[in-house]
Parts: sequence; C-alpha cells; structure tokens
Amino acid sequence: EGNKYIGPNLNALIQPATWATKEVPNPDGKKKAYDLTDSFMEVWAFCVIPKMFINIDKPSYYYNEEQFNDLVKNFSHVKQTSDLLINKFSTKVDELMYDPSKKSGIYTVGTNRKDSRVKFNMHVAPTIDSKKGDNKLWIEYMEHMFPDKEDRYQMQRWIATLIARPDIKINYAVLLISEMQGVGKSTLASYILAPLLGEHNVSYPDESIITESRFTSWQVRKRLAVVNEIYAGHSYKAYNKLKSVITEPTITVEEKYQPNYDIQNWCNIFACSNDERAIKFAIDDRRWLVPLVTEKKWGAPNWKKFHDWLKVDGLCVIKKWAEDFVDADDANVIMPGEEAPMTRRKRQVYEVMLSDGERLVLDRLTSIKEKMIDANGDEIPFFVSVGDLRELIRNELHTGKSDMSSVESAYRIKKLLKSNGYFSTGTRLKCPGGIMSELISNDKSSLDGSFSTIEKRAKQVKLFSDNPNEISLQRVM
Repeated sequence: EGNKYIGPNLNALIQPATWATKEVPNPDGKKKAYDLTDSFMEVWAFCVIPKMFINIDKPSYYYNEEQFNDLVKNFSHVKQTSDLLINKFSTKVDELMYDPSKKSGIYTVGTNRKDSRVKFNMHVAPTIDSKKGDNKLWIEYMEHMFPDKEDRYQMQRWIATLIARPDIKINYAVLLISEMQGVGKSTLASYILAPLLGEHNVSYPDESIITESRFTSWQVRKRLAVVNEIYAGHSYKAYNKLKSVITEPTITVEEKYQPNYDIQNWCNIFACSNDERAIKFAIDDRRWLVPLVTEKKWGAPNWKKFHDWLKVDGLCVIKKWAEDFVDADDANVIMPGEEAPMTRRKRQVYEVMLSDGERLVLDRLTSIKEKMIDANGDEIPFFVSVGDLRELIRNELHTGKSDMSSVESAYRIKKLLKSNGYFSTGTRLKCPGGIMSELISNDKSSLDGSFSTIEKRAKQVKLFSDNPNEISLQRVM
C-alpha cells in the first residue's frame, strides 16, 4: 500500500511473435506452397533503401535479412520468410525517414507522382508521460549543477527544448566541463535526458569513434549522442568532425555491410569532460554552449533522495516542467538556426586552448593597446603587419626556424585578433622594403588606403626598434 510500480510497462515486454505463413493451393500440385498471413503483413514491412525488415508496431525492432529469418523461423513453415515479404508490394517502403515530430509508421512524401516516395518513420516516441508534481528537487539539482544564473537559464532552454519540442533540431551542442568528478554531469545525460527522449533514441559514442571511425551509426536515428569523456587537446579534429552533426540537416549513413544512404539529422550532442582542453574552438564559435559547471559535490544524501525521486515520479515531473517552461515564453524555446550564446566559461576555455604563439601575439598587442591612451583617455590608433607578428613568434618561440605550427599561420593570427576586437586590411599591402603583408589595427577607420596613408592616421608597431619613441613588438613600452 502506498508503493508505486516502477518497472517496464507492458508494451516494453511484448516481443514479435505473429504467425507468419499459411498453406495455399499449389498450381503444380507437387509440393506444399505457402504465403504470408494477413496478420503478419500488418506488423512487418520491408524497406528497400537500406535493405531492412521493420516491425510496424515497434519500429525499434529492425533486422537485416539473416536476423529476420532467424527471428521468425519458429512462426513460419519456410526458411526464407524474407523472400515472401520482399515479394509483397503492399508491405514495401522505398526508404527510411526519422522525424521526431511525427508518429512512427508509413508516410508518402512528395508533392506529385514523379517525386513521391513511400517512407517509414523510424522514430519511436518515449513512453514517459508528463505529470504535475513538486519539482523542487529538480530546481535544486539545476542550481547545484549550474551556479551561474544566466548559464543555468541557457541550459534550461536547451533541456526544455530537447524534451518538449521534438519538432526542433537544436543547432548547437552542450559541453560540460568540471575538473571535479562526480558533480552530476552524467546524471543529467544518462538518468534524465536519455529516458525522457527514449533510450532507443540515444547513443553513447566515445571520442575515438567520433574522431577516428568513418561509420556514423551513432548519429543515425538518434536524438541525442552522449560523449561522457571528451578530450581532444589542442586539436581541432573533434570540433571539425562534429560540425556537420550539430548543424547539417541530413546525415550520410555509413554502416558495415550496408550501402550508403541519406537520412534526416536530428542528433544533438551532449559532451562532458574533466579537462578544460576538451575541444579546441575559435572564440567566434557558434556551435557550442559551454556553461559554468559546479566544482562542488552535492553529497550522498542529496544524490540518494534525487535518484529515488527520479525512479518514482521525477522524470514525469521534469517532463511537465519542460512543457510548462517552453509554453511560458516564446523566448524560452531555442528556435531552428539559433546560435550558441557566449558565456564567460566558454571564453576561459578558449583562452586555455590558445597555442603559445597565439598567446604571445595576443598578450603583446594587449600590452601595447593598454599603453596607447591619449590625455583624454581615448585609444590611440596603431597598426602592425601580420608578417611582423609571425616573425615575432618565429624569433621568440621557434629560435628563428621557418617550420611553424599551422595554428600560427597568418589566417589563424588574423582570426584570433579579429575575435578580440582588432581589424584587418583584408588584402596585402606593399610595405617599406617591398614586403607585402596585411595590416592589423585597433582602429578600423585607419585601414583605408595605401600603407603611407595608413601611416599618417595611426602609429606603426614595428617588430623591433632601438628608437625609444617608436613602439616595438619585442620591446613593449
């Protein structure tokens, strides 16, 4: 009395067991002939691209030909039941689709007879219903996890949109970083989001699968991919590999023993790390939300109470919270195409990821900028050549050698400085000594015209100068 059943529902326990075949007259009269039963054809479909056998009632059950025949052999008179299903036009679909905004099942897609296709929607909705209740523990958990109020709000938007608006593909991912382990990052992903989206709609790839494998199974027919520990150091590899998953509308599916095909992309990325150098991205990145995550543990009593609550009514209450949150204000919903907001934590992570050369250039120009102030407190315009900045790195970090890191290329330096409030001529100009180089300035209006014109508007920062009245990159004022 007073207890509540928390096990799997009845539908989760049902397995496909419909009798497949029936005996039919054989025109030859020599051996028995069989056809599919009507009830079997009502629950199984054959997809042409990719070649797949799908249970219509439970689309999370899908098989290749060998698996399908093994599954139904106890309910069939024949060994190759697949042949009978393939030959039935009424049970055949052209290709797969995956659309969380629609119920699973068969759809005719297209505007006219020439381009219409029969597709099977493989998305299976989660079984957890929303329920009114006390969400105090959920609010306390979020306040523990995300101590910064604005960051917490942005995470609430991401979580609520993911749960309550399955018709929206969020165009930016989440990266949670905390050096302290056991603060609750995996709880959010595995014990809250995964069951609320449906475990069959969630994958758990590790970093090596993302960065090294060409197969995309972890992205396909998924609403969430949870990367529990990601660390790519100073490499852009993980960032570049995940770009298309985060923003592209379709995925090219590459799976073992299957021809490639395209399908809708609804996969959102939720990544965790214990290292600030998790992913290298530019400061103007628009694909990652990086909130401040607590470095404090919540305590065993709090975790026990929270997980006990999740097992009973908690998930239903959180789903209701998400529905109410998105209904309360249109601004609470992350709309398609919306970019990730900047956070203080993201800027900190970006600065940690700077190479030695990038940090040298940024620190040196920042020092000069702080000193270039006139009597009225206004910045004095100055400029420097990109060539001198690269030479500065070469002299101070590479002992004059020409082989420099790709992150210290002219392109990377310009992008770094642009994201930190500097401006570029955009094209190379002829500088003294016949050298061609782009110019960087703290004042955009100073960069119009030739080198001599710019020189009249702004002070030049030279690589090295013994003149105390001139600004030197190597001898900062």
